[in-house]
Amino acid sequence: MNTLAVPIICILIASTNALLFDVTGGLNNLDAFLVKNCRPVAAPAHGSVSCAYSATDLTCTAKCDTGFSFQGLPVNSQLSLKCTTTSIWSDGDRFQDCVSGDGQTGTNVSPRPPVFTGKCIDQLSACPGEGDFTACTACNQFVTCAPDGIFITTCPAPTVWDDNEKKCSMTFASISGFFTTEKECLTSLCNTPNSPKNGQVTCVDNGSGVLECYATCNSGFTFQTTSVEFRTCNQIDGSWSAGNTFPDCIDAFLMKNCRPVAAPAHGTVSCSYNATDLTCTATCDTVYSFQGLPANSQLSLKCTTTNIWSDGDRFQDCAYGDGQTGTGTYVSPRPPIFTGKCIDQLSACPGEGDFTACTACNQFVTCAPDGIFITTCPATTVWDDNEKKCSMVSRTCS
Repeated sequence: MNTLAVPIICILIASTNALLFDVTGGLNNLDAFLVKNCRPVAAPAHGSVSCAYSATDLTCTAKCDTGFSFQGLPVNSQLSLKCTTTSIWSDGDRFQDCVSGDGQTGTNVSPRPPVFTGKCIDQLSACPGEGDFTACTACNQFVTCAPDGIFITTCPAPTVWDDNEKKCSMTFASISGFFTTEKECLTSLCNTPNSPKNGQVTCVDNGSGVLECYATCNSGFTFQTTSVEFRTCNQIDGSWSAGNTFPDCIDAFLMKNCRPVAAPAHGTVSCSYNATDLTCTATCDTVYSFQGLPANSQLSLKCTTTNIWSDGDRFQDCAYGDGQTGTGTYVSPRPPIFTGKCIDQLSACPGEGDFTACTACNQFVTCAPDGIFITTCPATTVWDDNEKKCSMVSRTCS
């Protein structure tokens, strides 16, 4: 008896996991790679899914239960996902859940598609060689590249694939990568923090949905108030505990020799470091001004790694009224006058030892192989470079 050749169609119902054939037979006519790597996906919450194989792909179509819809879509809309022998699940292998009411007004959405920090593999031609690599389907899966094809493996719950470690891990220390919660693998919403100038940032997932970032400085540099700056980020909503901006690292020599100066009488001062200098700016209080300057004028002093305080390290005090017509008479002392050479940078040092500083008569500079260091004499004394000591009277500075 002649037998009529009928194509084999396999339909899978997600709720029963039963195989329904329209003829007696098996999966012999289907691509073995397709059957191994393309498995039916789960139904969305408050919905159902049906999946059907063809000779080249598996297509799964989801619809929502009565009274529910997909987010952003009208009532009765359907979504489809396709898995092929060349691109696996090109649009992901999970449906968004259904929300109550019309999906165009609902609030619950599925996580955005995974974002990879490096290359992901979706077909055999993309394999860089044999081994395990990131899968383009989901963060909790990896692809094994072999001579006869690529094979997808799902990590044990609740782990995700870390391509740097080449293993399934509880954490994924990548800012634009993924993190795990108790139930699922999600995409981190934390924006990448800046790396401080002359420093670096290291971020790790603490396993509870929180990204912990530590900033440290290179050798010879430091932060102004601490050796390590710390920030945390909630990966679910992307919010940072103290912002995702780290301060720049400051030259350690600058920090040691350049310290904020005192505010003038009847005024305030603000000082800020950058990578190469410390700048202090003084402002007078209301109805006070700097002598010889109009009201609301400011004065600035700068300290650098090469020149220390080139214009001195003290502000003149503020006088009452307009500084050009005010009654206050106090002005800062005139610049010091030296009888010999003064030192303002390392290249000016005649050798190791203590020498006159160019900043003030009551200071001296110590020249050393690793830099110059300023010391202030005890109160009421000044530096005498002939005697090489602080004294009540100086014959080398006035």
